[in-house]
Amino acid sequence: VGDAPSKTNDAPPKADAPAEVDDGKEGSALFEVVAIPGKGHGYRALVDIQRGTRIIAESPLFEQGPGQPPLNSAVDRLTPAGRKSFFALTQNELRFGVIASARGIFATNAHPCHDYNLLHRGIFPTIARINHACDSNAVYRWNSTLHQLTVHAVRDITRGSEITVCYSFDGMLRVQRQRHLSELFGFACSCAKCSLQGEELRISDERMAAIGDVTSTVKDLVHTGPFAAEGTFLRTVAKADPRVFLSRLEERWRLLKQEFPPHGYVDG
Repeated sequence: VGDAPSKTNDAPPKADAPAEVDDGKEGSALFEVVAIPGKGHGYRALVDIQRGTRIIAESPLFEQGPGQPPLNSAVDRLTPAGRKSFFALTQNELRFGVIASARGIFATNAHPCHDYNLLHRGIFPTIARINHACDSNAVYRWNSTLHQLTVHAVRDITRGSEITVCYSFDGMLRVQRQRHLSELFGFACSCAKCSLQGEELRISDERMAAIGDVTSTVKDLVHTGPFAAEGTFLRTVAKADPRVFLSRLEERWRLLKQEFPPHGYVDG
């Protein structure tokens, strides 16, 4: 994504990649690989995709985490087609240099593949090639029942539009998002939200600051007020005025719908 040489999709997914995309039929009929200016390659919707549609369901090429073999061993055990698919992915050259390495590719492209252990991650070559947008139209989640990473549309995606996901950010202002994405993935985001200027940017940043991230929301709802000194989540919530508690949540929900219309949904 962006003009930087890292985490851009310079080559389309390989046909011999072992990943499954909705069993290789339904999902692959929803999008195509196209060249996107400043981003290398990306996925463009072939049809109108309704909100809630599962676009991709992909099995991990391999996994890393507790009880798994070391990274280099896991890569060595891949089939020739699997190794080709893995090394076709890009890496953050600002962090890992221009020579492709298993460590650099894994760190740049791995996704969590566990219900709660974020250290358990895997490589999903198809999903790894979806470009980032801070105001993305799709979201990925680990499905433990399928043992697959799934991508669903979080808003209606019109035919011809790029399918995007949010790599990560938590209520950050544009300058903070830009720094975060540059450090982790090696690109400068040029999505619609990051391209705002002047008064529109000021209003957006003010809303994002008011929305905050998960940590600031918890602190605001739990660690303020007359019972904050008790220092535990359950005690503080139990003694909080429900009307005050809900009004704070409703205010954030109102801001979210203004910042991410029409449903107020944002990933990351």
